[in-house]
Amino acid sequence: MRVPLSWLREWVAVEAGAAEIAERLTFSGTEVEEIDLVGSPGDRVVVAEVTRVTPHPKDPALKVCSVNDGHRQDVRVVCGAPCVEVGRRYFLARAGGRLPSGRSVQVREIGGVRSEGLLCAEDELGLSDDHSGLVEVDSRYAPGTGFGEVFPPEAVFKLEITPNRGDCLSVLGIARELSALFGVPLSRPGAMVTESDPPAEHFIRVRIEDAEGCARYTARVLRGVRVGKSPLWMRRRLLLSGFRPVNSMVDITNYVLMECGHPLHAFDLDRLQGGEIAVRRARARERIITIDGAERELDGEVLVIADGRGPVAVAGIMGGKETEIRPSTARVLLESAGFDPVRIRRGSKRLSLASESSYRFERGVDVQAVEWASRRAAYLAQRICGAAVARSVVDCFPGRRAPAVLDCRCERVRALTGMEIGDDRIAGVLQSLGLEVKPVCSGCLQVIVPSFRADLTREADLIEEVARIHGLEHIPTRDPSIPWVGSGASAFSRMEKLRRALVGLGLQEAMNSSLTAESLLDELDPERSSRRVRLKNPLSCEQAVLRTSLLPQLLESVTLNASRQIEGGALFELGRVFFTSEKGGVAEEESLGVGLW
Repeated sequence: MRVPLSWLREWVAVEAGAAEIAERLTFSGTEVEEIDLVGSPGDRVVVAEVTRVTPHPKDPALKVCSVNDGHRQDVRVVCGAPCVEVGRRYFLARAGGRLPSGRSVQVREIGGVRSEGLLCAEDELGLSDDHSGLVEVDSRYAPGTGFGEVFPPEAVFKLEITPNRGDCLSVLGIARELSALFGVPLSRPGAMVTESDPPAEHFIRVRIEDAEGCARYTARVLRGVRVGKSPLWMRRRLLLSGFRPVNSMVDITNYVLMECGHPLHAFDLDRLQGGEIAVRRARARERIITIDGAERELDGEVLVIADGRGPVAVAGIMGGKETEIRPSTARVLLESAGFDPVRIRRGSKRLSLASESSYRFERGVDVQAVEWASRRAAYLAQRICGAAVARSVVDCFPGRRAPAVLDCRCERVRALTGMEIGDDRIAGVLQSLGLEVKPVCSGCLQVIVPSFRADLTREADLIEEVARIHGLEHIPTRDPSIPWVGSGASAFSRMEKLRRALVGLGLQEAMNSSLTAESLLDELDPERSSRRVRLKNPLSCEQAVLRTSLLPQLLESVTLNASRQIEGGALFELGRVFFTSEKGGVAEEESLGVGLW
């Protein structure tokens, strides 16, 4: 997951630098794999004000602009953008520079007119993938202001989130971690919407047929929506986070997904049939064309969102092509739901279809935050798309559950971690993570686990949270205690003495496997056949039984050496032989074998 640092700082005012933040996150269990610095395209890109625009003498699609770049008042630039206007300010790439796209800017003639730079589109500056027009700069930035002052270099964290921490798959989740680590309060962005009649129930009804697969489903209705291009700040953040901007309404759902970790889906309300949404299992051989253009056959393992005609979305994974948001969309049904992780995982595997939404639902989302995520998206839609929000929200919540309550013994925290940490500090750490803490007696805390931390199920989980936030560096280190074994006192030392003595007499040590063939033992050690330890499922007949004597294998070694024309030699082997004991177990003893030829 990719998260821009500037976005995090809107949620939690951490003053530390990117490197220190990355280190603290990594040592608390949220690994920062790398920090990407998305920088300025250099000092050759500045704010410039257009002072004059005239048609190109040879090409009607081009314009000749005179601009003030803070150094010269009459820099001439040939421009093909139809929207360029006198008095407006744009980014000018001066001759001699190189853009993030790799394009080199040089003085050149275009249709016989000398052009001394380039007025830049968003994609040429690395701000987005849009090339439809120039980047307009606010009038508070004077001509000559560098690009880096308008868009400072951006640090972007690339994070590795463990499967049990679905709550960290968002800006909010990481900001909550930073709030606990740095002791800085967490703040949420605005989500207050102005609602108007008629209510949402007037437009849509919701029926959940599979309560096991869908714990909660909310539907909010937006009217008078103007679908267009999202503002640059939103598109830039989405791109830095790894999302492709689509249109203002879709971008808002992706923005909220990245912001709070809750997937949303926007339907074109006028394309839904029957005035009702059903959350159910797909029926055999039902089909849907998903947003990616592929037609997919469904079955009973797949959870779908259906209208009066049939499936309009694969629940929690991908919407349908028929009801997607278009430039002509005026009324939107905004879905925010809580789907079962197992059901979404099965559907994703069955269809070989994955998405940012399914990735989060598979790891579990906060079912209590469903309505807030919907309200936050409606808030942004009002400000960006001019939407009118219908009063109230259709909210079906069959999976309502009481929060988990755990006991945490402070003495147990100190015993397991070895840390010298006070009771107040333990309570403070847990509270900083969003857990409700109540002292029930001396040294004992009652902890109410919020719905976004489904991974906390026992006291040991709470202790782990205290250890990682308080700092693993505070866990005391102790040198391992290794008991000294006196010389000559152990069987091992006696065996070593015997081995050195045999080597000193000129013998060479042989080492054979403890497993051998039963036929070899039948020839050379038949007396103890009843006490052999046989494998139940041997890899081969050559390794079917544990040896009862060293001599059969030692004789094989002598024979092999003699067959290789080695004249004379002395081998020994020190090893264990094995027997069945009187009680039916396995007994073993040390043995010595010597072979001379």
